[in-house]
This record gives sequence, C-alpha cells and structure tokens, in this order.
Amino acid sequence: MRTVVEERDAEHTSKLPVWVGKTIWSNLPLLLAMDAVLFVGAVPAVTLFFGGSFLLAPLVGALTLGPLWAGTVASTDRMIRDEIVSLRTFAKMVRYHAGRGVRVSVIPAIVITAILGTLAILEARPDVRWLFIPLFVDASVLILVLLAGFSAVSLVTTGGLKGWTLWRTSLQVVAADPMITLGTMALLVLLGLLVSQVPGLLLLLPAPLAVHLSASTRLTVWRQEDEAKNERHAFLGRHHNEHGGRR
Repeated sequence: MRTVVEERDAEHTSKLPVWVGKTIWSNLPLLLAMDAVLFVGAVPAVTLFFGGSFLLAPLVGALTLGPLWAGTVASTDRMIRDEIVSLRTFAKMVRYHAGRGVRVSVIPAIVITAILGTLAILEARPDVRWLFIPLFVDASVLILVLLAGFSAVSLVTTGGLKGWTLWRTSLQVVAADPMITLGTMALLVLLGLLVSQVPGLLLLLPAPLAVHLSASTRLTVWRQEDEAKNERHAFLGRHHNEHGGRR
C-alpha cells in the first residue's frame, strides 16, 4: 500500500537531502539575503554578550532575532512546497509572524538566562555546590526546548499552533522520527565543526539550515498523517468485517 507521504511526494520522502539541496540551490540568492538580515538582527545580542551584559543578551536576541527567524522559517516552509518566495514575501512573513517568533524564542532565552546567571554565581562562589542541582535541571529543560525548537517555529507559523499544544506537538514530531532527529543533530555538530574552522561560514548557514528544518518537519508531519490514515482504514476494515460476519 502506498503511503500518504509517497502519494504526496515520493522523491521528497526517499531523498530528503536531495530535496533540501535542490530547494537551497534554487533559492540561494534569497537565502543569502535572509542570512544578511539575520546577521543584522543578531548584532544587538552579540554586542551585549561580549560587552559584559551577557544576562540581557538572550532576551534581547529573542526580541531582535525571534521575528526574523520566524519569518525565515515561514518562508522556507513555502520554498519546500515549491511556492515562489521573494524578498517581499520574506518581509511580509517577518511582519506577520513577529509576535509568534518572540513568544517561541523567549522560552529558550529565559532558560539560557537562568543558566548563565547560575554559572556566574558559581564562578563567584564555587563553594555553593547546591546550585549544580538547578543548573542540571535548567540544562535538561534547555535540551528539550532546543529539540522541540527543530519544528516549533514551523508549527507556530505554518501550522498555527500555540501554547502548550505547540511544545507538546513539537516534541511529538521530534520523537516520531528518531532518524530525522538524529540526522539533524549530526548536521548541527558537523556545521559546528565547520564553523570552528571557518568562522565566516556562520554568516551563510542559518537560512539553509531553516530549509532543512522545514523539510524534515513537513516530512515527519506527513508520516504522522499517514499513520493516522492507515489506523483509520484498519479500524474501518475491522468494523466492516465484523458487521459482514454477523450477516
């Protein structure tokens, strides 16, 4: 039986890297322009972090980068559906999803701020060892939030989810296809190694990474819909057989 994913796009299902690569290549000039805008949005937070006000940097980043990242992912969501996306479309997505971007970004920003504050206290007072407990809890929460963040922005912009439903569904999407999640984590590690060797690459990677996140989220959602459809067909088949047997 062909699945919903295969029916919708067999090539995309079997060749996620090719799908992502083609999308990046066909939209490369726009993605580079989006990278430039994201760089400008990151300047205030980076300046605060290295200027000594590191506790303010995450929240400022949520305010300046959150809307831009939401607009970027909303645009790449359209790209992977082969829709025509222009710089004007990107600007429209940023304006439309600015509030959603801030609301999603502020969650990890708060957790990171708590971690940075705890580390600052531990550096000043290393004898206060009980602070390692909240530090461990905050780090665990941050890992979950970052994992959910693989799909959260796409689900809040294109999917229209919000609140606890958004974060619960985002974690379900991450857990639904461990191979895609592990692949994304491996990609992030690889990109981190590349950036450590060539720091300038950091300016070129965010928008193409958004294409990968959009494609992997969409593919996982399609597979979940496929499973739900198959379960529904199986239930209807059993129901039909039971009634047919009674006759």
